[in-house]
Amino acid sequence: MAGLNVPGLLALLLVLAVVLSPILLGRFATRDDSDDEPDGGGGGGGSPVPRAPIPGGGIPLPDADSSRARLREHGRLADARSRPARRPGERPRRTHVRH
Repeated sequence: MAGLNVPGLLALLLVLAVVLSPILLGRFATRDDSDDEPDGGGGGGGSPVPRAPIPGGGIPLPDADSSRARLREHGRLADARSRPARRPGERPRRTHVRH
């Protein structure tokens, strides 16, 4: 027999209320429709705001360089690159043990 998980249901309802409340409250928000503006408050007309010029030159960005390895088929990026050679480990020093 399955029971009702009340704390889980309350947590779900709380999450849904937090997520959906801005949508519902924003939809029913009242707007100030006063006639104080001489043009009627409508959007549209007017000239667009000029954009700032894009700066050119400068040093090249690091993401503009080509990748060292390219994957063109299904595989791992780790398999496309060779592994660096391992350094030889330090050998343990031999100690002479007398019997």
